[in-house]
Amino acid sequence: CGVVWRHHLQAVLEMQPRLISYSAVVEPDALRRAAALKALDGQGAPARSFATLMEAIEADPDRTLFEAVDIMVPNVGNLHEHVAREAQNAERHVLLEKPISVCIASGERILQAQPPEKVLMVAENAQYWREVLLVQRLIHQGQLGDLLSVRAKCWESAHPALNEWAADGSYDAGSFIADAAEGFVFDSGLHWLRPLRMFLGKAVRVSAVAGRSLLQMRGPSMTQALICFESGVTAIFEAILAPGAISEQPFFCIQGTKAEVQIDGFAGGARLFTIQDGKMIEEDLNGEFSGAIGWDTGYAGEMLDFAQAVLHQKTPEAGA
Repeated sequence: CGVVWRHHLQAVLEMQPRLISYSAVVEPDALRRAAALKALDGQGAPARSFATLMEAIEADPDRTLFEAVDIMVPNVGNLHEHVAREAQNAERHVLLEKPISVCIASGERILQAQPPEKVLMVAENAQYWREVLLVQRLIHQGQLGDLLSVRAKCWESAHPALNEWAADGSYDAGSFIADAAEGFVFDSGLHWLRPLRMFLGKAVRVSAVAGRSLLQMRGPSMTQALICFESGVTAIFEAILAPGAISEQPFFCIQGTKAEVQIDGFAGGARLFTIQDGKMIEEDLNGEFSGAIGWDTGYAGEMLDFAQAVLHQKTPEAGA
């Protein structure tokens, strides 16, 4: 499951009130399985462990051990579809890490296979970032005026000293991201493309070039793209997995006729720039807000959204 399971677990452990508990760990690698079980000690209830999802399903024919499956396997080949279909056939609710699959046909098969009375949700945390939601509101309220320029930058370092995924070996030769044809951009870029859709609507045309910043990675590890949206705005999208150092850079910069807004990087933060009385004013959009901000807060939102959909039949906050 790589690194992301730690973020899902932390979001669940911090959930108030606690609506989710992990009752089983499924992981083929024995060392990773043991690490996950140890981490689960913090939730206060013991969990069982299995090497495959089918083992877990066969051990729980009456669905008393687990009623939902949080799928965080690598998105390579048909693995996402295979594991999702196992959970669906066993009549479980499914939380499936983004991207839903590697191609449209596979994604459509997953959607069609979901039992109508069960929840299927694709986990993508950017749509729950506080700053993304604040900026979406500003745009829709017209406070930026007509949008002139939108820039989005997906950036990470592949150096293990700067990136927990790199430290875990996710970008090493032989890893699923390095060996798969999709590469880093496919796996990570969705965190930037989803907010662009929230800001600008449906994308209708794309012109892009792609390249390799890491020689051991088969698929694209960098790209530059122009994305035209149905709103009439064209956004610049750049993604790069730098082999070494890379500076802190805004994730989004949106220029309107009335104001500009910037959304900062992984630690969170957003600023609104306006002209008042002949002077430029910089406003912290988080203002007096004292709660948590940044990348990891999105995981809390997605886990809560899924839990409420399963337990209370609540329509998810995240749109389709």
